[in-house]
Amino acid sequence: TFLAPFIIRTLYGDAYAGAEAIFAIHIWACLFVFLGVARSQYLVNEGLIKFSFFATAAGAIINLGLNFILIPLYEGVGAAIATVVSYGASAYLSSFVYPRLFETGVMQSKAFIAPIRYLIVFGKATYAYKKN
Repeated sequence: TFLAPFIIRTLYGDAYAGAEAIFAIHIWACLFVFLGVARSQYLVNEGLIKFSFFATAAGAIINLGLNFILIPLYEGVGAAIATVVSYGASAYLSSFVYPRLFETGVMQSKAFIAPIRYLIVFGKATYAYKKN
């Protein structure tokens, strides 16, 4: 996210400088894509293919609806926001809709929190080391 301006200008030049905000938002969709790919293996193993289909279809409908609303208002940035929200709904929030997948949703939530906790603990340990 923070390197989006550097990446866009390095790879594509100043002609694509307007794409920086879109890229910075759109990159967050990868988080939900990765969660969805990991969860899809579990859904296949548990025989929840129908749920997978409905979660994906719901994400597509959410994406279409949000694109219809956000693109006229925010253009490319609106499309990027719609993508992140629809992926999040399909790959993450849908786990909390179906009771059988609630625990999966909890595990996905822990996956969000783990890197933050690591950085906090690492920061405290580094501070304690420098203090001594």
